[in-house]
Order: sequence, then structure tokens, then C-alpha cells
Amino acid sequence: MNQLIDEIEERKKKEQPEVKKSTTGKQMAQVADFDFFITRENMQKAFPFFMFLAGIAIFYIANTHYAEKTIRQSDKLTKEIKELRSEYITIKSDLMFRSKQSEVAQRLLQKEIKPLTTPPKKIVVPAE
Repeated sequence: MNQLIDEIEERKKKEQPEVKKSTTGKQMAQVADFDFFITRENMQKAFPFFMFLAGIAIFYIANTHYAEKTIRQSDKLTKEIKELRSEYITIKSDLMFRSKQSEVAQRLLQKEIKPLTTPPKKIVVPAE
């Protein structure tokens, strides 16, 4: 009797087109469970890679902080240069104003020093 049933099942299998067994369902279930990855051996293998990623992240953060610090220093120095340039221009214009002949004469009169009315004379020393 079993032989007859086996023969009938074989004929049905031959008559029906073969259906490919899909393993995507099993793979999706494994991915959803994470059981295939979280094992001690896999974690030990992945540890150096995770450390490498952590090192890159730390380097990236440090580089960002260094760049921001440099930009802040650059802005500070730019402001200081602008202030010093404006101070230089102010002092230079004040010096030019005070070195005019009329201003010098006025300051000398306050100290009771009179300006020359005759031009200076050249002193010639005979050569020996």
C-alpha cells in the first residue's frame, strides 16, 4: 500500500512544475532577529573595526574643535588689526597736524620762544 501511495505522490510531483524554494523568508527572519550576528565570535571579530570607527569619530570631533578654535583666533586677530590700523591712522594724522609750521610756532610762543625772523647763516670751516 505504501508503494502505491509513493508512486502516486511521485507522479503528482512530476506533473506539477517545480517551485523554487525561497530562502529570502528565512534570511529576513534572521536579519530581524539579529541572532545570526550577535555571537561571541562575531563580536570578537568585529571589535577592532568598531574601535577603528570610534577612533575616526574621536579624530573628527577633535579636528572640528581645532578648526573652530582657529577660526575664533583668526576673527579675534582680524578685529585687533582693524583697531590697531585705526589707531595708527589717528596718531599719524595728529602728528601731521602738530608738525605744521603754524602749530609749531604757536606752541613755541606759549613757552616764550620766538621764531626766527632772519634766515640762518651757513658756517664754512676752511680745510686744513
